[in-house]
Amino acid sequence: MKAGTASRLLVGIFSAMIAILALMALTGDDEARSILRPMVVAAVLVGGIFYLTHRYKVAPRRAMFIDQARRLGLTAVEGDPLDLLGSRFEVVRRRASVRDVETTATGTWEGHDVAVVDYWYAPTSRLEVDDYVRFVCALLPVPRTWPGLLVVPERIATLVGDAIGGHEPDTESEAFNRSFAVRTDDRRFTSAVLDGRMITWLQELPSHTGFEVRDGRLLCFVARQLDGDVEHALRTGRAFLHRVPGTARTWYG
Repeated sequence: MKAGTASRLLVGIFSAMIAILALMALTGDDEARSILRPMVVAAVLVGGIFYLTHRYKVAPRRAMFIDQARRLGLTAVEGDPLDLLGSRFEVVRRRASVRDVETTATGTWEGHDVAVVDYWYAPTSRLEVDDYVRFVCALLPVPRTWPGLLVVPERIATLVGDAIGGHEPDTESEAFNRSFAVRTDDRRFTSAVLDGRMITWLQELPSHTGFEVRDGRLLCFVARQLDGDVEHALRTGRAFLHRVPGTARTWYG
């Protein structure tokens, strides 16, 4: 569920319950009157938590993201205007109790139309557990003739779920096969992309870095570090594309 949807649902439930109890109390229902006061207190407490969270966590994080994007010549807006959460990218469809896109930046970067998204998800809905996972996702254009391809570290592959096409090709590097999960709908394309040079480079990347080719775009995700991660995501995605061998480009455009 999207975080915005969950918030609106919670507000709607509290509002409806308070309105019903208030009407019942006005008609002289003593039980409704006794329930109304703690319900209002609970609503105020929940509202206060949301306000403090937004002011001291969400707002500063969003401001930092927007500042980074502007320095790169990108325009940042709140929310998910590109509907990334509704797209077919597996890495944003991972199993989660709640997920959201806080901010989206778009524009031209080094001659390419790009987008960068501040995305997070929480595997559980337990309020007492800080299990939020945050990524910065850079979207760069690739030929639409490129087949689907997903390359993610094995340690987070279980969070992605079933990936593109279901094929799991192995490379000649046993170390890479143990460390990364690869899914594709075209084994030939994957074999061409994952040559020795690409594999060596992927193994040297920071943890929680992954790539997905889908519908004419490359999505590169990196762990949110706050300091320079917008540019880091873009440059990592571009570095991946620069390492795609010429044979893959020749065969698939």
